[in-house]
Amino acid sequence: MRKFKFHFLGLVHLPCSPRYNACAYTQKNIKLAKMLSSLGHEVVYYGAEGSDVACSRFVQTHTLRDLRQDYGPLVAQVFPKAEHHECIFHALQNVERLTKEVYGDDYAESHPEAEALKRSIYKIFEGKSKRTAQKRYVEVLALREEYARGTPSAVVIFDFLERHWPKLVNGIESDLVPTTNNTVELVIRRFDQHYQNFCGFESIQTAQLFLGVFEKMYRLTPFSDDAQPRLRGKCPLQLAGYDIRSVPMASICAGWSPDWPILPAPGTDSLVPSQ
Repeated sequence: MRKFKFHFLGLVHLPCSPRYNACAYTQKNIKLAKMLSSLGHEVVYYGAEGSDVACSRFVQTHTLRDLRQDYGPLVAQVFPKAEHHECIFHALQNVERLTKEVYGDDYAESHPEAEALKRSIYKIFEGKSKRTAQKRYVEVLALREEYARGTPSAVVIFDFLERHWPKLVNGIESDLVPTTNNTVELVIRRFDQHYQNFCGFESIQTAQLFLGVFEKMYRLTPFSDDAQPRLRGKCPLQLAGYDIRSVPMASICAGWSPDWPILPAPGTDSLVPSQ
């Protein structure tokens, strides 16, 4: 069989590794590279540090530290009025990763103090109020010198928590800021389902037009009856607390033929979140 050389491009925001099994793109890269390598083909993989792919040659394109420094300013530039929040779930995953890097994979048995530190950090985000979370956060940071004396490299865990804390705490006790990025991933997944029906766009302008239509349709289209019980029959705007009864587009997205003109519902002066 004729042998070929394949060049794989990884994702920018995370390593291509079996550890990130929630990312479909990452898993496609891993499985395809493994399959091609097993057939004797040459695979050159380009990606972030920490990538673990069956390949002939790995070319590291960047470190994750580079991304962590750049994300904040870029988000503020693209969304100047938005409050930047980071996913607590992924932050705790990073705490787990850093703990393993410092103390080893078997830290729970070999370094019980590391397990205690990790549990203390997890407990911060189990608090129901910002006040409780802030109190626990201060208590954890006070342990920095004690842990650094025993294991100097342990400071990276504290540094990580301190650097990301402002963008994590704003999701606690908030009705507006989510604690995870599940909603964002759901939107991206739904957009990807629509995008796959296209063979690319003719220009950036046509892509922007499509995205604009998708954005409005997605926000106003009710979830189907086979969705989670709390989502069924409601659109994302309704789930966020908005009264959309006076929005004609909402009726169209729900599959109804609206009567024109549509008047605001009784007692509804404007579209504001319903408390």
